[in-house]
Amino acid sequence: MLIPKAPQFFLTFVAAAVLAGCSGSGGSSSLQPGGVSPDAQSHSTITQSLAQNVIDDAKCTSTGGLTVAPCPVKLTPTTETVDLIVSGGPKGGTITEIDNCTANTIAAVTGSGENWVATAGNNKGACVATFTETKGKKTVGTATLPIKNKV
Repeated sequence: MLIPKAPQFFLTFVAAAVLAGCSGSGGSSSLQPGGVSPDAQSHSTITQSLAQNVIDDAKCTSTGGLTVAPCPVKLTPTTETVDLIVSGGPKGGTITEIDNCTANTIAAVTGSGENWVATAGNNKGACVATFTETKGKKTVGTATLPIKNKV
């Protein structure tokens, strides 16, 4: 499931407001190693934190009886892959998966039917995978899986 456009706009607006409100009057500058001021580091951390909270608030959801377990998934240095079971929907349907994980190299979700695997990507962060079960041309169930990569 992708983040709706309204929260993305709101997040961008809030981040811009935070950065604008903290810009200061300029005068003197104390740079940290690498040429980054402490204020710029603070702004970056606040912006990243706001963006992460929107994704972190994603919940495990289910419709039509389709479920994914375990849910949510936390990938860590000691648990870089997690086996997933997608089940509970009507028999005879086809289960597919889409996510915003792969494009951001946070995680890869692969598999088919009831057997799937979440594998840590190169970037830390959070994303959401959505499993959909269709029977014929009709959607009969969905399940969302929040994934957090701390590797």
